[in-house]
Amino acid sequence: MIDTSGDERRLTLRLLSYWEKKRGVRAMPREEDIDPADIADLWEYCFVAQVADIEKKNYPFTYLGKTIEDVYRFGLPLDEARGAILQDTSILTAHYDEVAAKATPFVGEGDFTNPHGDQFSFRQVLMPLGEGDKVQAIFGGMRFLRIYAYS
Repeated sequence: MIDTSGDERRLTLRLLSYWEKKRGVRAMPREEDIDPADIADLWEYCFVAQVADIEKKNYPFTYLGKTIEDVYRFGLPLDEARGAILQDTSILTAHYDEVAAKATPFVGEGDFTNPHGDQFSFRQVLMPLGEGDKVQAIFGGMRFLRIYAYS
């Protein structure tokens, strides 16, 4: 197991550090290099999307952490929430093309409203995964702060 905790608390910097260790001297690590056990305390805030699926209108994620899914569906039954997630993942996917084209990580922040009407501020990191210089997947992590609870 790789220690990603240290004194750093920010998910974005911890995941970037993990990605750097996994990549070594390569341009980027491969998807199979990412081991959820290495980052168990962060894994529920992570997601993975295949680059080939990014343009699809349906659910583009091969992994979506429970914490992220819960924020997106807060207050909605799971079946209804999955439809809501399908309809608006743009906040997660806004910079995927940039990461895929440049094969470099992206760190950003912003705000979004979940399907229930709660508003959140977030910080996220997107990191390329692949072979050589070909990006095959996007590995990301996201933390939230609820700034308004719809009642």
